[in-house]
Amino acid sequence: MGSFRKGKKAFPYFDIKKPFEIDTQRGEVTPCVFHFWKENVWFDEWEFLEGYKLSDFKSDNNLKDFCNSIWKDWCKKHSRKYKPIFEVSK
Repeated sequence: MGSFRKGKKAFPYFDIKKPFEIDTQRGEVTPCVFHFWKENVWFDEWEFLEGYKLSDFKSDNNLKDFCNSIWKDWCKKHSRKYKPIFEVSK
């Protein structure tokens, strides 16, 4: 997930909690609030990856590259300076 609020530093966040709720009766998708920080955060962008665990980020260089490329695209889209999230070991 990525947060790109105006006047705030952009930051990524990884979790198994989906950042949205789906109301199947109305067919609406609404963002979820995350209460973990000083301020409540609704994420602007998210990429939901099925079949991975958070522990996979420790060893899977392809996953790290994929997440870095997503972050790069989002930073470009929101006119933010890009800095890789993960260092990929060669």
